Amino acid sequence: MTRLTDLARSIQTLVTPELADPTAAAAAIPRPPGGSAQIDELLRRGWVRRDPRGALHTAGRFLEGRLSFTRGGSAFVETTAVAETVFIPPGAAHTAFQGDDVRVWLPPVSAAGGGGRLPEGIVVDVLRRQRDTLTAQVVRDARGAVAVALDTRNRARLRLPITAARLAGSWVRVRLEPWTDPEQEPTGQIEEILGQAADPATDERLILAEYDLPTTFPQPVLAEAAGLGITPADLVGRLDLRDRFVITIDPADSKDFDDALSVRRLDAERWELAVHVADVSHFVRPGSALDSEAARRGCSTYLPTRVVPMLPESLANDLCSLKPDVDRLAFTALIRVRDDGQVEGARFAPSIIRSRRRLAYEQAFAAMAGSASAACRSTGLDERTVDTIRTLDGIARALGQRRRAEGALELSSSELKLTLGTDGRLTAITPVYQDAAHRLVEECMLAANEYACRTLANAGVSQLHRVHPEPEYARIGEACASLLQAGITAEPPACRASLARLLSDISARTDAAVWTATVLRALPRAEYAVETQGHFGLAKTHYAHFTSPIRRYPDLVTHRLLKELGAGLPASLSAAALGRIATASSDCERTSQRAERHLSETKRLRWLAEAAQRQPIQSLAAVVTSVGERGADVYLPVCGLFGWLPRARSAAELTPGQHLQVTPARLDPARRELELMPVR
Repeated sequence: MTRLTDLARSIQTLVTPELADPTAAAAAIPRPPGGSAQIDELLRRGWVRRDPRGALHTAGRFLEGRLSFTRGGSAFVETTAVAETVFIPPGAAHTAFQGDDVRVWLPPVSAAGGGGRLPEGIVVDVLRRQRDTLTAQVVRDARGAVAVALDTRNRARLRLPITAARLAGSWVRVRLEPWTDPEQEPTGQIEEILGQAADPATDERLILAEYDLPTTFPQPVLAEAAGLGITPADLVGRLDLRDRFVITIDPADSKDFDDALSVRRLDAERWELAVHVADVSHFVRPGSALDSEAARRGCSTYLPTRVVPMLPESLANDLCSLKPDVDRLAFTALIRVRDDGQVEGARFAPSIIRSRRRLAYEQAFAAMAGSASAACRSTGLDERTVDTIRTLDGIARALGQRRRAEGALELSSSELKLTLGTDGRLTAITPVYQDAAHRLVEECMLAANEYACRTLANAGVSQLHRVHPEPEYARIGEACASLLQAGITAEPPACRASLARLLSDISARTDAAVWTATVLRALPRAEYAVETQGHFGLAKTHYAHFTSPIRRYPDLVTHRLLKELGAGLPASLSAAALGRIATASSDCERTSQRAERHLSETKRLRWLAEAAQRQPIQSLAAVVTSVGERGADVYLPVCGLFGWLPRARSAAELTPGQHLQVTPARLDPARRELELMPVR
């Protein structure tokens, strides 16, 4: 029986003229490749029909959407007009690349899906290229050289000019040449040489090119930023909070401080928690060059080697940064909270503050240990600073307890901080745990974000919500199959409460990182939306981003909306405009996260590869996370990476949760591919 993919080229040939003139009564359709046998097969299937004059017409229906390949060569198209996903089998993607917007034809027998299967379709046209360049490696072949894309989902190799063979092994940026015939080989021209694969300095250039991250600001943006400052007129009408004892708590190597805290007792049972946020909206005005560039970037990207900022350094690290001992413009959330963590309300006001202490998380955490006097001696901090930290910690604990009681998920995880040498090589991997100091800041920021959202919602103002949909528990059950086999849980979670219990149980394990990651993969991604959908993970009905306008554009938008509301002005952004910002900001955030994760994994894999070269039989502790017919996924705690152990390399029967010793068998740091073999 002829498969769908065998007829893909034929149906693409037939569809093209009908798309050009869909109202034509009897379009002259070219004979498809394969001749009458192919036509007979298409007619038999009901995919085409003949009209009384003998002309051929296609049946089925057309959809448009964005295409995403799998590593196996098949693809999926998420349609735009309706919420529908179409499966594209290998060989039926026409001339599309990863991320392209395409038109898909669904034959009549597949158009409705059925039986729980996705409808199967054929790409008949590429509507818009997602990008006109690819990041690729030059590989020599019998005919000269081809460019093999960094993204392994892009299955096409680009034929390069024969002179490119001298660059074999180099990473390059290739500009795509027009490609409309899937029977022809795609071609490209080298636009930029990024470096040799063996050079660790190439890693950063590779990621910047692959994710199209900007390395400089346009001159008009820099000129606009250079002309900004604080004048006496800027202080008029602001709440003067320079008498408050304000502190910042950030990572030790931070340069941009976009939030600060202070607290004061209101009465015997209530506090006023003040979350002071850099007033970026005062300097970055709608329609300005700074605003356009910030919206385009969407957020800052934090790579192990550098920061790709949303705002120029003169703003992010100086004028907007809440540095100690200087007056700074802020936008303050004044939150009334009881001793038991109940928030009674909040108000927001433009302010002026002066931070008294710049603290690292390590200092704040040390100030919480032992008696206050002992903490002063061990940290070198004064009594007022230690007392402020401890008061804030008490409020944060009460807020957290109430949030958990309402069903919030607790993700006990650690991040990995990478230390690099001047040559770009990894020298140290340090876990950064979410200790009490991190939780102190987090709880205060969560409260400010929630009440920024509630304030706008209560006034009926359209806004950018930070939403996290409730997951499909059937999908979580599938993801938890390995946890069941490993004996970590007796049954998959079926509601928020059981999911929260599972995550809490996992957090107590020494191998918590691997199993937490397994569960999180099954949860939907948080994103921005105009509609109120709530935040499942935080168990909040109202949530927005307010506390980081130096590094996130949606926070800047929230500031503007709150300021307009406070001034009695109508909102300057319509729901439609906010919807466009939500989509763009979500896309920018995903790109940023992928770039951060990609470079981090590349650096760790390069470290593994070079260690394996120095010591070929390198024994690494590993945990089996899932087992399939072809092999097992395993997790390496020493570097926080997942690898693949093919069944052919292991004679033993593996089970999830099993601990074993492995060594690298094949490594590709740039493409993040790690194949392992057991140490015998």
